[in-house]
Amino acid sequence: MRYVILDDDGRNIGGSIQREWNTLQDYREANRAPYYAGKIRVFLMFLESELMDDITRFAAAQGQAAQRQAREENKPVASFVSFQEIGEEDWKPLVKRTMASAVSECESIMHFLAKHRTTGDRSMDDGAEQQIEYAIELRVPDTFSDTSVMNILRTVHDYIVARVLFEWANLTCPSFAEFWQAKIQADEATLAKENHRASVSGEARIVPTW
Repeated sequence: MRYVILDDDGRNIGGSIQREWNTLQDYREANRAPYYAGKIRVFLMFLESELMDDITRFAAAQGQAAQRQAREENKPVASFVSFQEIGEEDWKPLVKRTMASAVSECESIMHFLAKHRTTGDRSMDDGAEQQIEYAIELRVPDTFSDTSVMNILRTVHDYIVARVLFEWANLTCPSFAEFWQAKIQADEATLAKENHRASVSGEARIVPTW
């Protein structure tokens, strides 16, 4: 997962030069030059492969722990084994659909920030054609910092992972579903708090003098 800062002309259309910064601090330093000043966009980028890595690791850890306890109690472990199989090729289409739905849900929760929807597969690296990225575009107010953006970035990542594991648990191991539902609700609350903070901060933009 990562985020990048783009100016409003950063679309590489008609020969325009894309101006990009890795952090809000970089943008701030560039403006002191002055280098560029204007409204910006923050793109939150989530690699499908990174999301899948976390999903499979959490499924393995939770499933193995439950198996150990079940064996000690002479109980069946089939449902736990099924839960751990989420990373298998047969289930990837289901996982991908759930990921895309989770991205849309995050955009809806952050409706004030996510005014411009870019839901779907997107890559900002022309040399990584095989890498699938999900993107959320935000307009952030001038009260935002890199800490705020990073908090949103991590929370959205965690939400997507939890959303996939919640759906999978309902299908394979319902006893795990409550845990992931609680995680979803906690992440929703965090995103809603950031959205509310932005909504009372005025127009969602970075001003040139920031």
